[in-house]
Amino acid sequence: DGGQWNFTDAGATHFLLDADNTLVTMYDDQDTGDLMTIQIAQHGATTLTTTDDDAAAADLTMDVDGELVLDAADAAGVIVKINGTSQLSVIDGVVKPTTNNDVDLGTSSVQYKDAFLDGTVTTDVLTVDETATVATSLTVGGGATILTDAQIADDGNFTVDINGDITLDANGGEITLSDNNSATGKVIVDMDNTNIKHQYDGSNYVTTTLASTGSVTKETVGAGTTDSDYTLDVDGELVLDAADAAGVIMK
Repeated sequence: DGGQWNFTDAGATHFLLDADNTLVTMYDDQDTGDLMTIQIAQHGATTLTTTDDDAAAADLTMDVDGELVLDAADAAGVIVKINGTSQLSVIDGVVKPTTNNDVDLGTSSVQYKDAFLDGTVTTDVLTVDETATVATSLTVGGGATILTDAQIADDGNFTVDINGDITLDANGGEITLSDNNSATGKVIVDMDNTNIKHQYDGSNYVTTTLASTGSVTKETVGAGTTDSDYTLDVDGELVLDAADAAGVIMK
């Protein structure tokens, strides 16, 4: 009538069945303060609790010789808590954190290996530590900044289609356009000296220099004794219009 059954050994209780509270308690045979309880509440809600009176480690280990299945029939799914605080839940088709911007996936020192995602990855900030490969096209909605040396290599054509201005800012002073990274056929834009060099090679080239007054000077440079001619081949009129009173000077 008391609703409890005690199973004892040498005077120590090892199992307690509490019918009044639908509770089963199992005690450690060395310390009755270390115990595990299974309690069934209304609607079949079941709670399994481990208690260590020394607060050392009341672990719960499931060692399964087969599958371990967590099958939640409720839409709330499987909820994972740490220290009584909900961290994440697994619901139908979604693994989601309980609080936005709270749960990390790995740490700076302990990282996951590979990730395989078939779909869209949405992130606020992306930091790539190693070499990255984009198999098809890459769209950047805002600005893109490259902090160290970078090379864009393409086996096909490379097209830049901008609805606005294109700005190339070379802090080193020169912007070089070349064919297959060759020493010949280069076009070098020297921002420091405001000139453009059309270079056949390192010794044969022509430069166009713009001075602060707006004066423009074109100079050809040839190696050795070979003449570095400058030819104007015009399919129409050639007009020399000098606004200055000094007119057109021929040397």
